[in-house]
Amino acid sequence: MALAQATGQCLNQYADVELDKMIKPYRCLPMGLLSREEALGLSWLLAIFAVGRAFTISTFFGLIILTLLFFAVFYSLAPFSPRRIHPLANTGWMAVSRGLIPMLAVWSVYGDLNRAWPYSILAFLWVMGFQATKDVPDAEGDRKFEIRTIPNAYGLRGLVATMTACSALYVLFAIQSNVYITLLVLPLAVLAILTLKRQTELIENSIAWGCFYGGLGLLYILMFVGERLTL
Repeated sequence: MALAQATGQCLNQYADVELDKMIKPYRCLPMGLLSREEALGLSWLLAIFAVGRAFTISTFFGLIILTLLFFAVFYSLAPFSPRRIHPLANTGWMAVSRGLIPMLAVWSVYGDLNRAWPYSILAFLWVMGFQATKDVPDAEGDRKFEIRTIPNAYGLRGLVATMTACSALYVLFAIQSNVYITLLVLPLAVLAILTLKRQTELIENSIAWGCFYGGLGLLYILMFVGERLTL
């Protein structure tokens, strides 16, 4: 799964090198440390290793990784890229590939796939609400390259509204599904809303973006703990 994610990251930088020259000039391609062809070749190698390893686990897991790679590749590349269609299509694509599908992948290896759905939907809602925190510092650059994101289409108020709405849906679904332990990610949701504009030298983007990834990782840990407690 990490290799599939890395494939998407390499391809994103391959596709967005001109944009990165404007908003992230310290990355490898804008600095000239790697060529676009080298980045593309690296992404191919990562994809081959990801698929090869995945099918040694199970056929179903291999098919899930192929699906993840489809989302990773065509997030950045034509003809399926959602980035210029609509801000919610852009974020929704990421919510499926970073939230919904990875949970199914984990459960296909370690447990009953039917138990995955509550956590998959919660992960989907989390990513849908907070993934766009990454786009706040990039809003002007994305607009110039016609990449449609929630911050550059609806502003910070629109992003806060999305984060709040998804948080509310997250809470309601967690309670309905009796997975109360997953509510422990909510302090990170509040912190993300309060720190949308706060940059930090520790990570590439804002504190809110760090809260997004922290919450997503914590959800996996809470899922494990919660399932153990119910055994």
